[in-house]
Amino acid sequence: MAAATEASDPLFKLVNDIASRHVLKDLNAKLPARILELGLDPLVSIAVASMDSKVHDVRGLQSLVIDSVHVTAVTISDKETVASFTCKAHLQTNLLATLIMGDGSSLNVEIQGLRVREASLQASLDLHQLQIKSLKVGQLDLAF
Repeated sequence: MAAATEASDPLFKLVNDIASRHVLKDLNAKLPARILELGLDPLVSIAVASMDSKVHDVRGLQSLVIDSVHVTAVTISDKETVASFTCKAHLQTNLLATLIMGDGSSLNVEIQGLRVREASLQASLDLHQLQIKSLKVGQLDLAF
């Protein structure tokens, strides 16, 4: 198994340059349709355990634009290739939703200027087909 990190491998500059110049443009072009195809806009329901509430009918996720992608580590083995990276993003439109409180009361909400300050992600890659097989979100730092 070969592992590489940004500090130990000069190819990371090249990988990140390619990600910034080419992959990011392609990703942003395909993302809105993929969000709709996966049924994520509108997003039917999200449970918010810390607030004893649910968020219903979330609209506006298809306006997500990824501002930057930065590869931080890559591990290649016979069985699996895993890439770790961070990204920043924002929504081009306001996010709309209905908040259902624990007591059953509801409130329509609109969030302006929602952005992802930073997300840490880990992707399992299929290098033969050049596809992402799975994606795990390790950290998601939101701001508005």
